[in-house]
Amino acid sequence: LSQVPGVQCVLYNYNAHPLDANILGSSNEVDVDINRNNKIQSVDNGDVATQLLFGVSPYIHDQVAGVNMRVSLYSFMQSNPLQAEALYRKVVEVASLHKNLTVWDLYSGVGSISLFIAPLVKRVVAVEDCEAAVEDALFNAK
Repeated sequence: LSQVPGVQCVLYNYNAHPLDANILGSSNEVDVDINRNNKIQSVDNGDVATQLLFGVSPYIHDQVAGVNMRVSLYSFMQSNPLQAEALYRKVVEVASLHKNLTVWDLYSGVGSISLFIAPLVKRVVAVEDCEAAVEDALFNAK
């Protein structure tokens, strides 16, 4: 990073996941993205220009509990899909979800929890202020 002034983050995405072969055309895709941030606060909502240095996609594609997920650079999702699934199953267990329940998923990110619990409840309302995450959540819900 010292050779690229102003770089806050380098995202290196290598997914040797079977899902990648379906979405990206190969199971050995590598993406490298950088963004520059001259502000003190963290970056969100795409307020910093990002450049794809290498690869084919500015998105991470993953699968959590059988649900295909697209995650953009400024979005949020649990980074360990196996642990995320365990967490979501614990949420279902503790929350005593049922078909007559409306659930509010606050700070929903790309919608992974919402999509996981949606079949178990009457309705899920996902609330998120990051535009990139909302776009990803809408894409993931299709």
